Amino acid sequence: MSAALLDKLREKYKRAAEQHGERVFNIKELESRITHLLTTRGNLELFLKAEMEFYEKALNIVKVKNEEIKRKEEANAKIDAILEKNLEKIKKYRESYFDPIASVEVRKMVGAISDWYEEASELIKHMFRGSECWKELTSIQTEIERFYIPNGRPATVYLNQFIMELKKMAVDQKENTERRLIQTIANSLYKMENTLKKELESMTDFQKSRFVTMSPAFDPKVREKWARNKEGEALGQIISGISGIIDDFRLRDLSALGFKSGS
Repeated sequence: MSAALLDKLREKYKRAAEQHGERVFNIKELESRITHLLTTRGNLELFLKAEMEFYEKALNIVKVKNEEIKRKEEANAKIDAILEKNLEKIKKYRESYFDPIASVEVRKMVGAISDWYEEASELIKHMFRGSECWKELTSIQTEIERFYIPNGRPATVYLNQFIMELKKMAVDQKENTERRLIQTIANSLYKMENTLKKELESMTDFQKSRFVTMSPAFDPKVREKWARNKEGEALGQIISGISGIIDDFRLRDLSALGFKSGS
């Protein structure tokens, strides 16, 4: 009877090892425990109870982990399909060649953000400095500045750290790291888009109809860019610019699907 019960346990372990690997369901270790039981003439009933509890617990852990792996693979397959479709839509944006190890999507995104920031940041400062929302806008602008590289300038400290990480990683880890970076970019752009939309909605008709009149302290090119625009129109343009980046890079879709955790 005892031999039949032990053989049944061995069979369970063998099937589990074939399906899930011997790292958890180690048959040699099981045989060692059985040998110890028989040598010491231990309590078979207690032994089998303990072994079955361990088996069920290990099986449950493996199943949960496998389900998580499958979920991530399915999500990342969808993400890869989205990124593939991006290439056509993002052709119009400048590519920032801050490092060849970064993907085309990331270099294009940094170029797009940099060009938008070049025109938008001074207008935002002109319109909202000193207002109730200025602290919030300053905080978001600081986040976006991490991805701002003017033409001919080196990458920011934040992007350099990202590049240093990539250079230490295997290919599959690089994809995870880039997706986390893209999610970080997306979050900052969403916050800016939502905050500016809220401010535009709260502007009075009088405020919207005022022409943008920047002081000489601002960059002459930026002053010229916005000089013939009314404030409502100008703010609408910079909102449209940031919304365009979000939509063209499909950041809304990517955020909804989620990203690899890197684990």
